[in-house]
Amino acid sequence: MDFYQQMFGDKDLSAVDKYIAPEYIQHNPEVADGAAAFKAAAAKWFEGQPKTKVDVQRIASDGDLVFIHVKNKTLMGVSPLQ
Repeated sequence: MDFYQQMFGDKDLSAVDKYIAPEYIQHNPEVADGAAAFKAAAAKWFEGQPKTKVDVQRIASDGDLVFIHVKNKTLMGVSPLQ
């Protein structure tokens, strides 16, 4: 959970260096495998986005797949009600 807050809440890309293995397997078809590719993609996602508090509800895994359920009042910094 520390990684998720640091990476997605604080928008701190150094979390990739600390927590993600270089051979990281990415399951998002829009992002290549590997820590460097993930970090590059996240840098684009986070441009101009504010820091937020991550509210983790559940975490589960099956093999190399991980599911994280979070509550978020914004989507990439924009309220869904706007």
